[in-house]
Amino acid sequence: MLFSGMIDAIGHTPWVRLDLPTAPGVEVYAKLELQNPFGMKDRVARKIILEAKRTGMLADGAHIVESSSGTMALGVLLVGTSLGHPVHIVTDPRIDEITLAKLRSLGAEVDVVPKMTAHGWQGALCGRSGEPHGELRRHRSGAGPRPSLRQRDRAVLGADIQRVMKEVGA
Repeated sequence: MLFSGMIDAIGHTPWVRLDLPTAPGVEVYAKLELQNPFGMKDRVARKIILEAKRTGMLADGAHIVESSSGTMALGVLLVGTSLGHPVHIVTDPRIDEITLAKLRSLGAEVDVVPKMTAHGWQGALCGRSGEPHGELRRHRSGAGPRPSLRQRDRAVLGADIQRVMKEVGA
């Protein structure tokens, strides 16, 4: 499949029929979300950032600050930079060296928090991510436009599942 850009490629992951012992007439399929450009959190990052842009929470060219040490950071970087946003990642020293190298080589400003606070690592990350110049901040505490995006994501994935099931005659 050919896509016009990275953001359009997100979510078009392959389906594979699994060869598992099942009842007669039952087939099991798996959707390989790890085949997204940067992994399993690309779809979520795209939804959060596009919704923030749509609602006016994120202006064109504004900075994005993400508190993460893994695949969400990579997803935010992929989508944010593809849409022209500088991305600042706030993380902790436990970040995988390969992930850190990817983030830096792809243009993220990365701030490694040296130690946790009385509120743990997430408290240190959230406290530090308020310091940079970011205009969109997303934390695991639930800030940001996540609930409605989860519902929309389920609808998009559900429609994809229904389409594939029709293709295989289920």
